[in-house]
Amino acid sequence: GFSLLGLIGLSDPLKPDSLAAIKELRDAGVDILMMTGDSIETASSVAHRMGILNECDTILTGKDIDTMSEYELADALKNCTVIARITPTQRVKVISSLQNSKIVAVNGRTSADSVAIKAADVGCAAEKFGTDVAKYSADVVLTDDGIDSMLRMIKGGRNIMQSIRRSVHSTLVAEFSMIVAILLGYILFGTSIMNAAQILYCALAVSVIPTIILSCEKYATLKNLDDKELYDSCFDRGRRVDIVWHSALIGIIALISFVIANTMSGSELIAMSAAMITFVSANLLLSGSLRSRRSVFKVGLFSNPVLIIAVVLTFVAFFSYFPSVIKQLKDRKNNK
Repeated sequence: GFSLLGLIGLSDPLKPDSLAAIKELRDAGVDILMMTGDSIETASSVAHRMGILNECDTILTGKDIDTMSEYELADALKNCTVIARITPTQRVKVISSLQNSKIVAVNGRTSADSVAIKAADVGCAAEKFGTDVAKYSADVVLTDDGIDSMLRMIKGGRNIMQSIRRSVHSTLVAEFSMIVAILLGYILFGTSIMNAAQILYCALAVSVIPTIILSCEKYATLKNLDDKELYDSCFDRGRRVDIVWHSALIGIIALISFVIANTMSGSELIAMSAAMITFVSANLLLSGSLRSRRSVFKVGLFSNPVLIIAVVLTFVAFFSYFPSVIKQLKDRKNNK
């Protein structure tokens, strides 16, 4: 006894920037897994339009997960990008399996997502449409609900980590190279290659300025970063070796500069000044080279204006320092 009056179709359209964000995340080495309570048809359709589901990828359901052992699930998740009809308990099982080999971040907005958000290494919730339960369970609350906000979060985290690595490298080289230069000066010549004021100036210039330079560096893209660039620590073996030979090289160069200047001028004060200039310049050059693994011409010589300003101000300080050195030399000559 019913009459069909019409049909209503409901659609949740994709955001325009979703496809580009998914592609950039995958180019950056981020594996994307879509877990939803929707039917397998709806989930596969949405995932295909978003670029998450490819022809070689597999789709699982919550029932499949319940029938799998721990090893079978780990093997199935290697090529899986979509899981449909999944319950909160099953999500936790999937996350635990992935955590054996990866760092897992979960983004959700509903109360049902809160268990998965809490189980993940990094739990994210949406500020605008997320429930209070999801937000209280999360480690990070995203002010923008789009997937591009996840992309910006990953970019920011990687940029911070790279800045920390490079700043630690630069600071350690500055301190160790000064120790090398001064110790070699005492051992070989029985004197310090820099006086107390110069050592203080060098400590300020090569410890503070390079850290500021590297913290202002913008590592613009996530694409094509190799595993070493992404996951190495501040003190992995390769970086420890680099710190040692950078420190030794800068210390020896400063010592050679002292010897050459002392031989040519016959003045220890000028030799100390030359050693100081060489020491600071070498550390600033190292900071410039630590900006990227690529050539400075590919990165852009003027892409970090703070570096240019720091170099200019450092050399202005050098030129302002020389008149006092010349005056001291004249005073000593007149006294003699």
